[in-house]
Amino acid sequence: MGFQNKNYFFYIPVLLVLSGFLFISTGLGCGKTQAISPNVVVIVIDTLRADHLPFYGYKKNTAPFLNRLSTQSVIFEKAYSTSSLTAPATASLFTSTYPFQHGVVLNIGGTIKLRKLKPRLTIKLNKIPQEMITLGEVFKQSGYATFGVSDNINIGDKESFDQGFDKFATFTYQSAPFINRQIKKWANEIKKQKKYLLYIHYMDPHQPYYEREPWYKQQDTMRANNIAMYDSEINYVDIHIKELYELFGWNKNTLIILTSDHGEELWDHGFKGHGYSLYREVIHIPLMIYYPQGGFKVGRIRENVNLVDVLPTLREFLGLSRDKANEGISLLPVLKGRSTEIPQRFLFAHLVDHSFNKKTVDSGATIYKNWHFIEGFSGDWSLFNLKLDPREKYNQQENDFGTARQLYARYWRFKKKCRKFKQDQATYHLDEAQIERLKTLGYIR
Repeated sequence: MGFQNKNYFFYIPVLLVLSGFLFISTGLGCGKTQAISPNVVVIVIDTLRADHLPFYGYKKNTAPFLNRLSTQSVIFEKAYSTSSLTAPATASLFTSTYPFQHGVVLNIGGTIKLRKLKPRLTIKLNKIPQEMITLGEVFKQSGYATFGVSDNINIGDKESFDQGFDKFATFTYQSAPFINRQIKKWANEIKKQKKYLLYIHYMDPHQPYYEREPWYKQQDTMRANNIAMYDSEINYVDIHIKELYELFGWNKNTLIILTSDHGEELWDHGFKGHGYSLYREVIHIPLMIYYPQGGFKVGRIRENVNLVDVLPTLREFLGLSRDKANEGISLLPVLKGRSTEIPQRFLFAHLVDHSFNKKTVDSGATIYKNWHFIEGFSGDWSLFNLKLDPREKYNQQENDFGTARQLYARYWRFKKKCRKFKQDQATYHLDEAQIERLKTLGYIR
């Protein structure tokens, strides 16, 4: 009994030391589980309109995998792009500024059309100004390894989208399996990193639409058939996102942001494609943020947000102070449940008419609360009540001219007074094959 008592008192300090060690180890383990420095994956699905996703109310389950992730995510129901063209919108995502600020206002095809340089196959295009701090640079400066793959010719080094990336590869609509194979080539290197940013820009479901089996079913009319192909493309990219999710184990220690650069017109207002207007179908985009271990308040946010809000959100998430050059706001307080509302703001979109042959003509849009104002290329005004008329069938500008005038004034006042960055240009040499590919994608007509 005495011997046991001696052992008992002898082991007390040892047990205290061990328990302290276990406490520290457990704390460290919890830190990893809670993902203090998680991997971040930003996925842009080119040309994906929000209202063709099941978790935005679409009748077809075009994205079973993403639909499942949506139940563990924060869904922003009213997210809007800054343009209906890829390069301007993505530059806004990368810089948290509007197109008329960062200066990337055209895609390559639009530049060719406007400047009539097709015969020379050499064009000058605007790129993200060097002085701007981009998405890749924010993460690089925060100690992340940075990787990017784009399947859109407009998102590459010529336009400075590669700023801050350790590796950035650009292709021209090789489709989701090809993009996944490229990422798999980097898989071992990516997995070895303590923390990484991975930017993925898929082109499916951009035109030309393909009949992706087994989701495609032939329809009776041309319009219905095009919609069926478009929807099948969404299913197609969905399974390839699932493939990478499982390969990299993104269910742990990973923040995923899924969005789009712009939507697609499917004859909603007489157009097919994008880059020809600023109607809701081309600027209403998905924004889903998935981070199950991050303490985010899963649910749906109904206030208006914009692509320019993504970078400020990520900056605060990384513990960085606000960049005064950013126009967006951080959504982290809402994600964390520290705030229940997002301030009502005037949000803008901008478009240059790339089909115009003589001079540059702009279109502008303002979104505020339930109102969507558009000034068209010809100077015509449209005003829609998104709550009562989400498909924008009834122009209210004559019935509520005061609101239209206010939103018009807000747009032009901001555009005139906002900070604009010194424009940089890059020379792009295209070969005949690239020109033909741009025609296929609808960038040249």
